[in-house]
Amino acid sequence: MQLTAIQQKEIEDSVWVVNTALKRQGLSCNEDLRQSAILYMCECLLRFDPTKGIKWATFAYKNVYLYIKRTYKKEHKRTQYE
Repeated sequence: MQLTAIQQKEIEDSVWVVNTALKRQGLSCNEDLRQSAILYMCECLLRFDPTKGIKWATFAYKNVYLYIKRTYKKEHKRTQYE
């Protein structure tokens, strides 16, 4: 995945979205999940369409929050049965 300089700046400015989503789910100390959520936010930026009238922060937060929830649940379930 190749981001332009403008897109990279947008991601850097939006890292707070990932930190907030992790904090709200009580996972702020999970660095692996934080890094994968930032990568997922890059994918979200490529899908983002500003013509739909949704702010980037809203779009990013909703998607990242659900990604973290889904990923943590999947990881937790897998480690529970091992």
